[in-house]
This record gives sequence, structure tokens and C-alpha cells, in this order.
Amino acid sequence: MLFIGNSLTAANNLPLMLEAVARQRGETIACEMIAYPDFSLEDHWQHGDAVRAIARGGWTTVVLQRRSERARSATLKGSPYTGLALIPPEAR
Repeated sequence: MLFIGNSLTAANNLPLMLEAVARQRGETIACEMIAYPDFSLEDHWQHGDAVRAIARGGWTTVVLQRRSERARSATLKGSPYTGLALIPPEAR
């Protein structure tokens, strides 16, 4: 599972937390995180690390986390979404 985001993804080490939950269930999930403070998805695209990781392939799931202002805005407007997008393999 590949996580691409910013400090909201990195602050509590979300990938590590997910791996720990999986271990408690007797499962294994391998996660990688590409996260930089205050990065938007466009910033990730221009920086290139996320693009290279996606191109390398092998991911069952890619989690994209948008910049925090958009997440707060969506929440304030009553949206249940906070900027996280799960893209299932069949949609890629």
C-alpha cells in the first residue's frame, strides 16, 4: 500500500499504524509513505518521488491525501470526506 500525502499522513505515521492493526489480525500489509509538509498532489507530481513510486508498480492500493486546507474546507461544508481518496486497483 502506497501513501502519498503531507503532514496529515505523516504526523501519526498512518502506514505504520495500519501495519500494526494488520499484524494484530494475523495479516501482513507492506506500506510505503511519501509525505512532505504542506504538499498538494500537484506538488507531489512536480517533485517526482510519488510519480516514480507509482510507476514502479506493485501496489494493491494507493492512498492520496490532499493538502489540508481543502480537507478542512470539505469538512466545514458538511462533507464526510477529509481529502483521502482510496483508489482500488481496478480503477487504475
